[in-house]
Amino acid sequence: QRTMRFLPVVLIVLIVSPTLALSGSGTAASPWAPAQWQITLDVGSNTAEGERDGPRLVLPLDLMVESESSSERDDFVGSGTSALRPLSLPTFVTTAGEQTVEVEGGGWRIELPPGGKGRASTLRFWLDFPNGADRNGATLPPGRSYFIAPCWRLNELELGRKTMAPFIAEAEEAQRRLDDVLSHETGDRRLDGTDVIDTVLAYGDMAKLVADRDEKRRRRKEAEQYLPSDANSLPQGHWPGTEEWLAIGKGSVVCKKRKLFGEELCLLGKFSAVSLALQSEKER
Repeated sequence: QRTMRFLPVVLIVLIVSPTLALSGSGTAASPWAPAQWQITLDVGSNTAEGERDGPRLVLPLDLMVESESSSERDDFVGSGTSALRPLSLPTFVTTAGEQTVEVEGGGWRIELPPGGKGRASTLRFWLDFPNGADRNGATLPPGRSYFIAPCWRLNELELGRKTMAPFIAEAEEAQRRLDDVLSHETGDRRLDGTDVIDTVLAYGDMAKLVADRDEKRRRRKEAEQYLPSDANSLPQGHWPGTEEWLAIGKGSVVCKKRKLFGEELCLLGKFSAVSLALQSEKER
């Protein structure tokens, strides 16, 4: 009789625990459990890097990321997509008051990189905005928008951090050497111009340091295209597919634009993502 009374308790624990999708060790209780994430779209009329002075449309959007196959296939995202659905409709404020943006679910897919070794996978997904949205000229056009971002499962993220570390260290050391030469207190006194020949030689040495600094910067920037530049700051959380958490970098929002012959991708802005489960834990 004691055994019969204990069995229901065990069954309840087994049924409830998968809904606690997250554990404290960077893993999920079930690789197929759905996950809630919030993405924040930042759509601007000037989307080139460093040119964000124009109007902006910022939309936070809560999503349910599922492991079940999506009902639709999209050529850009690729085959084998899983379902993605909005949990609520995003809003923003204009001079006319609060505006609600209609959004329909889509599909997502993670594309693994060739070779691995800490290189970023690519997260792609789509959402449909039937009516689009506009705020002072920052426009999210009606139709389908695509989202692309680098991502890493945690083991690959740690490997990427270690692989990226020498590029960061080299760039910082090259900048430090140049700063030491140019320092007013401890720098190369030949640059003071008291001796013409010494000054010319000093400028030659400095030019070499600048060239070395620029080369190290170039190598770092090139590495940042496929390795995490700041692994510790990336938002992490459960994402269906494996028990291992996913870290997602900042991504781009694009749409397809018709041309005379075919289509081209048009950059709309940027987006970031954060796990709602972890966000709610931090707010407690």
